[in-house]
Formats: sequence, C-alpha cells, structure tokens
Amino acid sequence: MNSKTLKTFGIIFVIILLANMILFALKTINGLVFWLIILIVALIAFFVIPKFNKP
Repeated sequence: MNSKTLKTFGIIFVIILLANMILFALKTINGLVFWLIILIVALIAFFVIPKFNKP
C-alpha cells in the first residue's frame, strides 16, 4: 500500500477520534462508548495498518 493511502487512513482515524472527543465532551456518548472507540482505533492502528505497509 502506498503512502498516500496510509495518510488517508491516518486522516480518517484522526477525524473519528476528534468527533469521538467532541461527542463525549457534549455528553452525547457515554464513557464506555468513548473508550471502546479509542480501543478499536488503537487496535486497528497497531495490528492492521502495519500489515498493509509490508511489501
């Protein structure tokens, strides 16, 4: 996968996390959902994205 695609994934994940923080600050979502979204994004970043980066 080329660097442009990885940058796109990165931007999407940052937008998801920012929206997550805003919704949590506005009390639209509760703490459990907040932490689950962070955990899911972290697992994807740690396990899935490096597999795309391998030649």
